[in-house]
Amino acid sequence: MVSQISFKWISGLAVLACLLLGAAGLDPVAAETKHTPAAAAAPAAPTEALDQRIEEEARVIEADIGQTLVELRQSLRAAVGSASQVPGEVGAALARDSAEEGRGWLVEALLSGLLAIVVGLVVAIAFERLTMGRLPRPAPGADTEARTTDLLVRTLLRIVGTAILIVVGFAVIEVVDTGVDVRHRTALILLVVFACARGALLISRSVLSPETPPGVATADETARLRGWVTTFIVVYAVVAAIDWWFLALGLSNEARDLAAIALSLILVVFLSALCLANRRSVPAAFGRPVHLDRSFGSLVGRYWWVIAIAYFVVAWFARGIHVLLDQPGSDGLVTAPVALLFVGLILYGVLSLLVERVVPRGPVMWFGGPEGVRLRDYRDLAHDGAALIVLLLGFGTLAHVWGAALVGSSAGATLVKVAAICVVGWIVYDMVRIAIDRKHAREGGIPNIVAEDEEFAPLPLGKSRLATLLPLARIFVLSAIVVIIVMMVLSELGVNVVPLFAGASIFGLAIGFGSQTLVRDVMSGAFFLVDDAFRVGEYVDLGGGSKGTVEKISIRSFQLRHQNGPLHTIPFGDIKQITNLSRDWAITKLPFTFPHGTDVEKVRKVIKKAGEALAADPVLGSHFLQPLKSQGVVEMDSNAMTFQVKFMTLPADASLVKRAVYARLSQAFIDAGLSFASSSVTVRIANDGEAPLTEEQKQMAATGAVQAL
Repeated sequence: MVSQISFKWISGLAVLACLLLGAAGLDPVAAETKHTPAAAAAPAAPTEALDQRIEEEARVIEADIGQTLVELRQSLRAAVGSASQVPGEVGAALARDSAEEGRGWLVEALLSGLLAIVVGLVVAIAFERLTMGRLPRPAPGADTEARTTDLLVRTLLRIVGTAILIVVGFAVIEVVDTGVDVRHRTALILLVVFACARGALLISRSVLSPETPPGVATADETARLRGWVTTFIVVYAVVAAIDWWFLALGLSNEARDLAAIALSLILVVFLSALCLANRRSVPAAFGRPVHLDRSFGSLVGRYWWVIAIAYFVVAWFARGIHVLLDQPGSDGLVTAPVALLFVGLILYGVLSLLVERVVPRGPVMWFGGPEGVRLRDYRDLAHDGAALIVLLLGFGTLAHVWGAALVGSSAGATLVKVAAICVVGWIVYDMVRIAIDRKHAREGGIPNIVAEDEEFAPLPLGKSRLATLLPLARIFVLSAIVVIIVMMVLSELGVNVVPLFAGASIFGLAIGFGSQTLVRDVMSGAFFLVDDAFRVGEYVDLGGGSKGTVEKISIRSFQLRHQNGPLHTIPFGDIKQITNLSRDWAITKLPFTFPHGTDVEKVRKVIKKAGEALAADPVLGSHFLQPLKSQGVVEMDSNAMTFQVKFMTLPADASLVKRAVYARLSQAFIDAGLSFASSSVTVRIANDGEAPLTEEQKQMAATGAVQAL
């Protein structure tokens, strides 16, 4: 019943697929029927022929699927039925080979393999000690990069030693046993499995070493993960050895099929348990701790083990189907990701060494200080590019293991071209972004940037015009790169991009005519920036109460931060005039009032002496562009005379120097015995002095005092 339902669903899907594939043939037929009178008289004939063809193709597909399922069911029954016969077949194969080679052939094969392993290990260890003994050890206080490089070099030398082990061991087996029989193959299996397990253990220990960045896992988590990986490598080595040995013994197809499925199931169960037990340790060991946000990377970090277990289960089912149907190419479906992980880590390590030797590190700059985030440079881009190349090679190899043709088919060639365009585009995009961001930081456009070397310290905020223009240039350049990449990808996919350019032109004209305010804002902003009217970090006054420090500039507006905190967003088109209070220099004038009769020359000398003292001050002296000077008496009224002083500073230093000048002059005037004019008013009222003042007289006196003030 289930088979019939499955066949019905498969038949329906096949018919739907044939309809979609045959849609290309419907248009010419429809075009001919529109212009042919005879076709108009009998429009159903081509449709009936097409329906018949679709039904025939659906019946063929259904028959093929049914036959495949029948063969799969028969093979599965035969494999299950041979389960009880596997020990007997193994015993018979051993007896047969014992009759041909002698009773002790298995012991001789094991001894030959062990001898090859021992001799190969001796030579490999001697090579490793000889080469690694000449390598300088990193200093105790060396940085992470130096320690990682040393660890990677030593791991590569040990892998070369493992390759030497295989070569030497193979030579020993050839000398000890010159045959090509099962004894010879058993010794070779033992040697190869041991060497591969040793190489995998070396790689895993290097990856999970405490000196390997950027792991954030605890010591217990790393030790537990290392134990699981070591156990898996040993189990996989035993499973692979048994699988190859059964093949060398010449067992029946049913017995080998059942053994292959059972051994693959053991690996799937163990890998699933490894993923489940270390679902938090694995992301932390590779520097990607589990976060609780909803970003794509965080979701993958939290549920990677679900994806991995699902892959292993699907791969095991595919492996079983291939084995039962006697189809080649299924040996590495289950363990391919694990093997690719180890090989990819070694390849990435080699590429990282090349990057460290070839690509220099740029001036180190930190966002938020040495404890903050380091700005990316071209070496970081090279490392990311190497990781991306290894990742794409891994996916390509995995697709090849699953039988996907990336070279021999047009779809595969298109996919490779699209991937190449995306990779090159991403490299160009990131290269331009790094160049602009680092230049922006050097020009003082990014706050809280600290350079490791004082030579490359960023400029003060507002001192560079590039700091204002670079963010806008960044938007335009990166947007252009993205548009070019998208157009190239669409062109490779067969999309005609010429109408897109035409549509974009029409859309631009529509925006130009329909959004005149937007165009005015953009054009006004462009002219303001060309005129260098203001920069990021400068204090400007637009009139009408709109003033503050320029914080951000976009295409059509900019933002002002008032000194009291409010943030104003002002379109460029609404600006009538700009008063820049932060450009070049600022003159500050301060008035002081003294009573009539004050010695003017004495006041001038006091001001001159205070100005000389301020100019000689080690802290404040460098802030003066022009020293403190007296301008003499600038105003006089009936109550006092006003003296005025002035000085020139940078706009940003005016407030600081102003407070210092007030403090220094007030103290100097007190020391010189000079007192400031009082604002009190004396009102004289004619009175004999005996009678008290009436309320009316008091009111008149107060009114006269107010008028005097």
